[in-house]
Amino acid sequence: MHAYADLVRLANLALKFLLELAAFAAYGWAAYTLIGHPVLSWVGVIGVVLVVATIWGIFIAPNSTRKLPVRSRIVLELAIFAVAAFLLTLAGAPLAAVILAALVAVNELLLIRWGQYVDVDAAAERRRQTATTQR
Repeated sequence: MHAYADLVRLANLALKFLLELAAFAAYGWAAYTLIGHPVLSWVGVIGVVLVVATIWGIFIAPNSTRKLPVRSRIVLELAIFAVAAFLLTLAGAPLAAVILAALVAVNELLLIRWGQYVDVDAAAERRRQTATTQR
């Protein structure tokens, strides 16, 4: 039974990663759809995805050295996901927005309930320390 629980927890982390990618895709798709110009749409896609991915990489990513504390990180993550869902709605995909929001809600609740933010932070710190001592 313990192996099953570990597998479910791992699946929850995988879902988190897929939701991150879905949010980036939602920002890009919304930019492309809402801008509506053949060239400027692509500029908007690249720009908005780079900005959101940079914010995520600096303040949220597990291996970031400037990662926010867990509570602040959760608030920022939820804000990024909420804006992604809102943009999907504006771009004409309300069902996709609802599905994204529902999956994010379940995923975040499980991440918090199972202490996976703390686990991921501890694993990232161990990797950082191992890399430092091997130099």
